[in-house]
Amino acid sequence: MLAALFILVAVTLMVVVGIMFAKRAEPEVTPETESTPVNPFESMTYSDDHSPKQANDDTDPEEVARILESVEFQSKLNSWEEAQDLRGQAKVLMAEFQALREKGDADWHDKAREAKELYEEAVQKATVYFNELKDAVGADAYPTQRVEKLLVTWRRDLIGLHKTVGR
Repeated sequence: MLAALFILVAVTLMVVVGIMFAKRAEPEVTPETESTPVNPFESMTYSDDHSPKQANDDTDPEEVARILESVEFQSKLNSWEEAQDLRGQAKVLMAEFQALREKGDADWHDKAREAKELYEEAVQKATVYFNELKDAVGADAYPTQRVEKLLVTWRRDLIGLHKTVGR
């Protein structure tokens, strides 16, 4: 037993001494090669012009105004104004039916159906206007994009009404 213990202590002592000598040994110094710094933005092109970005709209605002004021477009403009009025009425009815629903009044269903019908008609009239506007000034024109965003919002409201009232 004593011999095994002696061998174990000797091996442990050799390992510790080996580690200590390895730490004392100086690392090899390799001559540093001069490297050129890499510019990650080298291939990018940019300008010092800090002017505000322009929209990707090639239409002339004066031309758009002339088209919107033309006689042919006025009938479509009336449908847009009617659509906005109908949507306003539908929004009022939506507020009313939600108040009735919170009170527990069963008549909220009738108000909700009426609001849904007004919203459907408003979306139809606005879609007619949108299509005419898109044909007249182009899909990339600001007025067309603005009406399209409004229509998306109106359709979300209409979907909510469909879920509330049913089809």
